[in-house]
Amino acid sequence: MPIDVNPTTVFDILIIVSTLIVLAFSFIIKDINRKRKLASEESEKKRSLEALNIPDKGIERLIEEGHIDEAADVYRTVTGIDEYAARDAIARLREGKKR
Repeated sequence: MPIDVNPTTVFDILIIVSTLIVLAFSFIIKDINRKRKLASEESEKKRSLEALNIPDKGIERLIEEGHIDEAADVYRTVTGIDEYAARDAIARLREGKKR
C-alpha cells in the first residue's frame, strides 16, 4: 500500500528542519566568537601583566613618592586595562620594590 504524502507537508518539514539547522549553527558561531573574545581579553591581561617586568620610570617615581592612585591612573591609561587591574599591577610593582 502506498503512503499518501502531501507535498506541502514535506516542504513544510524541510523548511522547519533547515531553520533548525541554521539556528544551531548561529548558536555555535556565537559561542565560538564569545570564546575568542574571552581568549583575547585574557591575552591582553597577560600582556599588561608582563609589562610589569619593565615598569615605566615615571610610574616607578610616582610609586616611590607615594602617589599610588596617580600611578594606577597612568598605568591604566597606558595599558588600556580597567581600574582594578591597574591597581593590582601597581600593587605588584610596589611589592617588587620592597623585595
